[in-house]
Amino acid sequence: MIRVSTPSWSTRSLKPTSTTVKTGTSLGYGRKRDRLEDKVRTLEHADGITFKGFLEAYDDVLAQMQTAEIFASPSTREGFGITYAEAMAANCTVIGADHPESPASEVIGNAGFVVESITDALRQTHEGDTPTDDPVKHARQHDWDTITDQAATYQWASEHHW
Repeated sequence: MIRVSTPSWSTRSLKPTSTTVKTGTSLGYGRKRDRLEDKVRTLEHADGITFKGFLEAYDDVLAQMQTAEIFASPSTREGFGITYAEAMAANCTVIGADHPESPASEVIGNAGFVVESITDALRQTHEGDTPTDDPVKHARQHDWDTITDQAATYQWASEHHW
């Protein structure tokens, strides 16, 4: 399954004859959702793609990630990038948009793919490309305990003029 976090990506990149995406679920809303839904209807495997919209329960979002193989987020306005870390922790292959306002490259690193073309990355991942680093192991550096330990270390260092 492919989970797409937000349908705000360019629908021009989806080819009507594409067979890359055979099943998938789109979560969330985006500016171009209507165009994306129209484009998906032209795909050979359109019946395998579901638009769920916004999920209220956090556990429902995590359940979607835990059953997914690929998490693709074409969003160029993703605050911290927590969705990338959550998807990596769920052992998804993560694909993020390469954009100056996106934290994708910082959060994903080599544990996923940061690309200009989400469609090409989906195709490559579907064909077997995998990230260099283990996504679950990489996600641990964004774990709350790890972050608070680092913050405590920085605080101690600043107080002791280290």
